[in-house]
Formats: sequence, C-alpha cells, structure tokens
Amino acid sequence: MLSDNNEPNPESVMDQSGPGDTAAGFSGSSLKEEPAYLELMVRYQNAEWAECENLLGELSIKYPDDPVLAEIREEIRVKQIFQSDDATYEKEKKKQNRKSFSLSLLVIAAGILLGLVAVILYLTVFNPVNRENSGLSQTEKTQKLQVYEEQTRNFLRVGNTEMALSTIEKIKELDPYYAPLVELSRQADQLKEMDLLYSNAIASLANGNKAEALEIFRKLVGMNPSYKDVKFQVEQIEHAARIDELLGLADSAYSDMRWADVIAAYEEAMVLNPNLESENLEVQLFTSYYQKIREILSSENPTITDIDTAEAYYYKAVALVAQDKAFTQERRDLQQFLVSLLNLKYRQIARAFIDSSFATEDSISKAVDYLRKALSLSPGDARISSELDKAQTYLLAMQKFDRMEWDAAITNLEKLSRFQSNYANGMVKYMLYEAYSARGIRFLNAGYFLDARNDLEKAEIIAWEVPDNKLQRFEAQVNVGLALGKMYDYTNAVKYFSMALDSAGLEGSVTDANKLVALQSARVNAEALMDYNSYEAYALAISEILSALPYREVNIAKGQNLASISLVYSSTAHTIRALNDMPDLASSKSDTTILAPYIP
Repeated sequence: MLSDNNEPNPESVMDQSGPGDTAAGFSGSSLKEEPAYLELMVRYQNAEWAECENLLGELSIKYPDDPVLAEIREEIRVKQIFQSDDATYEKEKKKQNRKSFSLSLLVIAAGILLGLVAVILYLTVFNPVNRENSGLSQTEKTQKLQVYEEQTRNFLRVGNTEMALSTIEKIKELDPYYAPLVELSRQADQLKEMDLLYSNAIASLANGNKAEALEIFRKLVGMNPSYKDVKFQVEQIEHAARIDELLGLADSAYSDMRWADVIAAYEEAMVLNPNLESENLEVQLFTSYYQKIREILSSENPTITDIDTAEAYYYKAVALVAQDKAFTQERRDLQQFLVSLLNLKYRQIARAFIDSSFATEDSISKAVDYLRKALSLSPGDARISSELDKAQTYLLAMQKFDRMEWDAAITNLEKLSRFQSNYANGMVKYMLYEAYSARGIRFLNAGYFLDARNDLEKAEIIAWEVPDNKLQRFEAQVNVGLALGKMYDYTNAVKYFSMALDSAGLEGSVTDANKLVALQSARVNAEALMDYNSYEAYALAISEILSALPYREVNIAKGQNLASISLVYSSTAHTIRALNDMPDLASSKSDTTILAPYIP
C-alpha cells in the first residue's frame, strides 16, 4: 500500500504481479515504462486525486485487467475516505468546542479511540503488503524470499548498505524466521561498521593524518579486500610514504657523493609516481648520471654490463635536461662521453669474443669488426690499434689451424704468444700445443725424426705449463717417447713412457682390468730389456689403455675447434679424434655430440 506521507511504497510499486510476470508474482516492465504511469506516480505523491483518476482511466484502456492499476485505484479511494473523515471530524470538533469542558474531553477521548481503530484497521485491512503477503502461497512466498535474499547479497557485495538493510526489512516482513536472515543481518551490520570506518579514514586523510588513515584502511582490507577502493588507498598512502623516504635517501646520498644510490632512490620514486615533482630532483639526478658515467669511463676494466648501464644513463640524463640552458656544457660533455662509451663497448664486446673458450672463426671475425669500429671512433689510438693487430693475427691463426695448415698456424700463434703469453684466455697456448703435436706426428710419420722430436718436445714444454690437464701432459711425454723409439733410443723411449704413466697416475684411472694387467706386464718387460720388441709392446699397451679412459659427452657447435674442447674439458684433440673416429679434422663441421676423454 502507499504510505501516509504520500511516498509510494517500494513494494507496492515494484513488486505487484501483473500480465506476463513470472511465478514469483512481479509485474512486467511494460506498464512501468508508460509515461502516463510515471505521471500517475507524481500526481499520487502530490495527492491530486482527480488527475490520478483520469490517468488511471487512460491506463486501464490499455491494461484493463492489470492488478497494479486496480491496487492503486483502491488505495486512492481509501485516501479519499480518510480525507473526508478528517474534514468531518474537524467540523465536529469545532461544534464540541462550544459545549462544556467535560463533553469536550469525552469527544476527544472518543476521537482518539476512533483514530486508533482507524490505524489498526488500516494496518490490518488496507496495508497492501500484508494483504499481498497473506494471499501468497508457500511456494510464492519462498520464491519471493529467495529473490529478496539474492538482492540483499548483491547489495552487500557492491557495498550498498542502505538498500541491503531495506531489503532485509522486506524479508523480515515476509518471514522473520527465514534461515539466511541472521547471516545477512550480520553482514549488513559489518557493512555499516565498514562504512563508518571508511568515513573516519577519509576524514583523517583530509586532516593530514596519513598514519591514522593507513591503519584504518589496512583494517578494512583485512575485513574485506574488495570493499570500495581500500586497497588502492593503502597503496597510495604507502607509495607516498615510500617516496618521502626515497627523497630523503637521495638527499643523503647526494651529500655523500654516492651517485649510484642517488640514481637508485630517484628512479624508484619515479616508478611509484611518474609525475613526481621535487625541488632537487633534476639537478641531483642529472649530476649523478653525469658523475656515474665518468666513473665507468675512468675505471680500468669496465664490463659490458657497466658500459650498457652508462649508455642508458647518458640517454636519461639528456632527456632530463634536453632544453635547459643551464646544462649546455654538460650536454657537450655527455656527447663526448657517448663516443667514449661506444668505443669502450666495441672493445669490450671484441674482448668477450676473443676470450671465449668456445671461439670460432665467425666470432673472432666479429671481434675484428668491432675493434675496427672502435679505431674509427678514435683514429690513431695506439692501444686499440695493437688490440686490432692481435685480433687479426688470432683470426688468421685460427683459420690456418682449422685447415690443419700447421706451419702458418704455428707462425701466427707464436707471434701472439710473444705479444701476450696467455692471450685469448689460454686458448692460444692450447692451439699451439695441438699444432706442434700434430706437426710433430706428421714429421714422425714422414721419417723426419729430428724435426718430429723438436716439435714434440716443444709441445711437452707447453703441456707442463698447463698442470690441470693430465691427459695433455701424458700424451706429450708418450709422443716424445715414440720419437725417441723411432731414433732407436729405446732406453730413453721406455723411460719417457714410464714417466708419463707415473706423472699422470694413469694406472689408477683405468677400470679395464685386462688392459691394466697387459700394461703393467709390458712395462716390467720393457724396463728390463730396453730393446725394440719390448718397446713396441709397451707402446701398443699404452695405445690400448687410452681407449679405456673415462670420457664426457660434450655438445659442440659448428666451427668450434677441438683445441677449445681440450681447454674446457681437460682433453686433447688427438684423443678426441681417435675416440670419435674424426680423422683429419681440427674443428667440427656441424652441431654434434662427441666424447672427450680425460684423466681424473
């Protein structure tokens, strides 16, 4: 029913049944969308009954049997009755005023009694809610309760406390003992509490009390993280506090000339607030970029990462004061810094290629190109020119090595060794060992025994300079022994074989018992006889034992030479070729997996 204060009762207006409605008993939306219906509601609120009757008549033509219109018509009739009764009562009261005081009291009492009766009659007979609910079947009542429950949950979910409480009251009117009512009321009470807390937090923010506001917002997040924008508020306050802290750290670091810390503090602050404005930011941050670039350029061996960082600082510094005339000279300095950074970067990239244990002709060729770029930025720089010369020599040596052109390879490798004994992170030394060994064996097979012995002894000297590679030293000493045997010096040949076994500790690394017994027997016999046959048997036993060494499976790339594998995995090119059936190859022709023997 419509309430006495002329405001439409939401249940009467929104929840009446009508044509086309579902089993829940609610009117469809077509009547409520009518302009005449909306005007009717306005006229009703203004108690303009005659206009209401006209509008009802108009709507009844289109909706002749609509229960909503019938209900409104009935309520208007009741209102008119009450208004008429009120007018009559006022007239009677004026008449009674002219009577005695006692009769007046009697009339007043009667009027009050009649008023109470009218109110009771209104609440019990004319209240549309009671009349509607009393006429619902249990199924309809259950459906309506479920709809109200769902509406309440939606209101609670979106934080609409007022509507949630209003819908809960509807549930109570239908069934005060409805099971979910307790939980819905609890949630609504909690939502009211959260609304109050949120208002207090906003007030604290307005008063500049961020700590108090943050505490309340955090409490709200704990109660319900999805409530309004509490997570955002917490994040904003925390960000603001962190920014204040970072600005303080930046000021302190700037005073101490800790440029990296200044940069870190300001950059973190600008991530939290990209539109950050600070009185000292521009000057302090630019100065820190500038000084940090100078530090990197003046350091003795900056890494590629350091150079990339300095390059990034350059672009950030220029962007920071792009049009500021106060930094004109500094911008000129930065331009020169950029040239120096590029120069340094090219040299460092070249050095990384050269020092790689997995260098190939392609990678060394790239190193040469980078050094040429560096020299073009600084023409006449003697240091860069020297680096370029060594890189070109290294490239030529590697090309000759991969083609097994040992004379040219040795010439260029020796040249590099004279420049720098450990050039290319030790790779040149390994390549020189392999080149001398390979050429020495070639001389040996061709009958040039003195030349063979000379090369193999040089290889042995290099092997002793690499103490971590036992297999390389063992191979070098065995090769010298073979050269001595070809020169009929069986005594020294046998001594070299035994020295190789003892220095490498090879007998303790072999797991093949039969080969080990054969080796030990051959050794005893050769050391006793020192003749050709015992020497030959000893050499054969050693060659057999090499096939019983432990090995590692190694993935190698196309173009990688066997010397680099030897360096990384403490092996030798000769034993790798023998174990993997790779004759006449100094480098891999494709990506593949090989076995690399070693002595533990």
